[in-house]
Amino acid sequence: IVNGGTFKDTYVSGGGMHWGAKATSNNKVGHAEVFINSTEDGEITTFLQHVYALAEAHVARYLERGFTDLMFSFGCTGGQHRSVYSAEHLAEHLHKMFGVEIKLYHREQGINRTLPRKQSENNHSNNKSDTFKP
Repeated sequence: IVNGGTFKDTYVSGGGMHWGAKATSNNKVGHAEVFINSTEDGEITTFLQHVYALAEAHVARYLERGFTDLMFSFGCTGGQHRSVYSAEHLAEHLHKMFGVEIKLYHREQGINRTLPRKQSENNHSNNKSDTFKP
């Protein structure tokens, strides 16, 4: 599960991490798409590189141990820009890297979607019947 929103997220079923995207600059207003399209370079990219390293290590270890639930969350002031951008990018990154099912929630925007589990020999899971939800 990957959440993007304000710091109201409290559900963790099996462990997880919560990052504060408020540490990155946000001089953008409007919809998340405007922010996403204007921030491919900059400090949020550096921020996400560090997030990816931690998330990758945890997902790999959870899969090795047979765990099925792990949640990563991002918070910021309004849950519209930085946290949404961060959650979207982490979800896509983990989905591409591990092929696991990702449930993505953006509470303030009312967006819930699932990236389906990929059927591939490159999946890091030893048990192909498991569904893992980072």
